[in-house]
Amino acid sequence: MLKVKPKILFKRSFALGDVLMITPIIRRFYTERLGECEIFVKSFYPEIFKENPYVKKAFSLEEVIEHTFDISYNLDWVYEKNNDRHVIDAYEDYVFGFRSLDRYCELYENSSDVNYINSLIANIEDFIVLHMRCINNGDPDQAAKNIDEEIWQKTIINILNNSNVKILQIGGPNDLCFGGSDRLLDMRQKLTSQQLKKLCSVSKCFLGTDSGPAHIAATSSVGMVVLYTVAKVENFLPFRKDAFTIPIKANIECQGCLVNVSPGGRLNCQRDVQCRKSFSPEMISSKVLEILHQSVAAHERQFLVGQG
Repeated sequence: MLKVKPKILFKRSFALGDVLMITPIIRRFYTERLGECEIFVKSFYPEIFKENPYVKKAFSLEEVIEHTFDISYNLDWVYEKNNDRHVIDAYEDYVFGFRSLDRYCELYENSSDVNYINSLIANIEDFIVLHMRCINNGDPDQAAKNIDEEIWQKTIINILNNSNVKILQIGGPNDLCFGGSDRLLDMRQKLTSQQLKKLCSVSKCFLGTDSGPAHIAATSSVGMVVLYTVAKVENFLPFRKDAFTIPIKANIECQGCLVNVSPGGRLNCQRDVQCRKSFSPEMISSKVLEILHQSVAAHERQFLVGQG
């Protein structure tokens, strides 16, 4: 055993999903060295690494780090400069030079998180978790992931009319949230990342946009339906452990156009981001209902488990 373990720094500033996707990199780095290292992280989301057994400490971007490090990996722009592959593939190629088979992301909830969720859902029986991303409406780079409100409305009506589940709506203060039914519950701003993972693990299904909460949900065992607009599914679909994700692409020929954006560049959409309106509420709700009725086709489930 080393008397002095080397100190390693990993940095990934933004965004939530991209930060979470460095967790398999950290796990692999630590385990390949049999724990003979101390790993630190710097990010806008240091809370992602709470209770993570492979991370000595996580720092916010604003914190001054007094340590000196033996090795530093700056993962900012690594995917953006290598966007012809999955985000985690890009990270692995950069850090290790070759890929592993064990690329699932992870979060670690503690007993307080479990108790909080148990209390939160004490009087709720069957439910699904829904995230309707709606941020930065004035920013064309962000607007494409904000699925049209009417699509969400019709999807929710279909789910309510064809099931008995309650719908727990999660996210930030600006994300969409509907009322009008005692089966529509507002859970926005009530959950940490670890608590959201736990909530998803006891839900019947997760439905949402391709964004941070979807990647958090993917660390649980819940069946998922995720909507993709500008992102290519094969580059962002979560690697999962014993769980499946059903991706639904926007029905438009330019879907996945993010691969054409240069690092630091901006989307130059000539269609007023029509991709956010190019979904069938009937298709979305049918996939959710298949999961609720446990009727997801065996070949579809097999293909989607772990991106197999």
